[in-house]
Amino acid sequence: MRKTIFLTMWNLSIKPSGMNRSVFKQAKQFLKHGYQPVILTMDFSFDYPQITRELKAFGFIPDAVPVLNVYDYYAEKFNEKSMSAAQKAYYENSITKFEEGYWVEDDGDTARYFVNGVYTKYKRWDKNGQLMIVDEFDDNRVRTSRREFHPDGYLARETLYHPANNKRNQERYFTHSGFCYLTIWYNNETDRQQSVFLFDPSYSKAMVFPSMKQLQTAWIDELVNLEAVKPIIIAEQPSTVERVSNLEHDNASRIYMRHTSHVESFEPLVMEKDAAILLQVMPKGYPIVVTTEAQRRHLEQTIGDRENVFVMPDYFESTEPDVVRDMKKFVSVSSYDAGHATSELIDAFKLVVDKDPEAKLALYGKLTKQRKEAMNKQIAKLKLKDAVTVHGYQLNIDEVLAGAVANVIVSESDGQSSSIGEAFANGTPVIAYNVAFGAAEAITDGENGLLVDAHNVEALSESMIDMLDEEKAKKMGAAAKQQAEARYTAELYSKNWLALLDHIEAYTPKAPLI
Repeated sequence: MRKTIFLTMWNLSIKPSGMNRSVFKQAKQFLKHGYQPVILTMDFSFDYPQITRELKAFGFIPDAVPVLNVYDYYAEKFNEKSMSAAQKAYYENSITKFEEGYWVEDDGDTARYFVNGVYTKYKRWDKNGQLMIVDEFDDNRVRTSRREFHPDGYLARETLYHPANNKRNQERYFTHSGFCYLTIWYNNETDRQQSVFLFDPSYSKAMVFPSMKQLQTAWIDELVNLEAVKPIIIAEQPSTVERVSNLEHDNASRIYMRHTSHVESFEPLVMEKDAAILLQVMPKGYPIVVTTEAQRRHLEQTIGDRENVFVMPDYFESTEPDVVRDMKKFVSVSSYDAGHATSELIDAFKLVVDKDPEAKLALYGKLTKQRKEAMNKQIAKLKLKDAVTVHGYQLNIDEVLAGAVANVIVSESDGQSSSIGEAFANGTPVIAYNVAFGAAEAITDGENGLLVDAHNVEALSESMIDMLDEEKAKKMGAAAKQQAEARYTAELYSKNWLALLDHIEAYTPKAPLI
């Protein structure tokens, strides 16, 4: 019988982040070596079945790896066999645009509804004509409720709003059959959860939790109890570390993963807020997995050496795209969150273009509308529209990296950035900020890339100018490829993980060090 490994994440997306891709690669290797990985997600989404299908179709997640979501799990568990007549009637009436008794302002995918001149209702459909939401309003045009519909054609969630400030104070979640299986109460002033109620149709007593955090922990515990063989749980993200650490029973082995830096600043030493729980469980002896040796050493020096911190660099494989490398084109593949100094990169590239007007920079990654507008505004201000382009998320990043002279990374907090490994696998050198637990673990300055002091715009521009030396760039790219083939392989990755998994029982909670 295969031992189950639960991989706990916050969410999934059809545009997976570098961290999500790392988890998917874990699942592939665990499955290959005789374990049964199961991916667990904690957020609410209407689209998990579709997201899962697409991720499996693209080859990110193996078909044999289940994906479970806490909301979908209970919606299915507490669902009756068929949709109720009331649920059917409500949906059929809701999808009708021109409802009887209303004057309707038809605006294509949206509609407003009036009764005797008073605005009472709003509806929105998606581009395929599927009803998405119905909002209800009082006589003062204050929204009182929002009903959201599942793509399969039923009411999935209802949000009720407080009349004082139009902020949510209650959410109700429904099964396909129309049964309310979950209610969440909110403080309408702070938006913090006050109570969570779980309803089982076969049991008249509601189960009560302080927040979804405790329900999510109870859900993990429920899944663990269904296993015949003691399973393993890997807390993959800061948001799931606390959920896993709150498990009361020792009926599952636990591993805590840290993909990014745990330090906010070194002088004075301030830990990242989302690393607090991780630092609490480390002294107990649970295995802690990080991506760099520097991070391991710092944790052991700061918290204490229990011989329970393991370094597991990711592995990277290129699809070997058939593209021509442009020796004047730089790319930056990033998540573009607050920990990436993209504005400094654009400023630095202005100096590069002043030196070589043929140089180009293409920015790839997930972008909020606000972040994209700010980047384009800066590009326009510096008159770089012909030199710098902003792109969205790229599913096959190998084509982007293999066609560039270098990948430029200005992360302030990543551990072993997946963007470095992906670039190396494609024979592309990397220019990166030399931050703690980051690029220096992979980059040997001047051999397979260039390291730059963080926030030094002039040094960053000089490094890019230096990389425009075609012979030097090609030599560094070859060295980068060689390192990827030697250090970042699936075989070495699996060997490291199996050494831990096969001896997981040795890492049980221990008394604190004196």
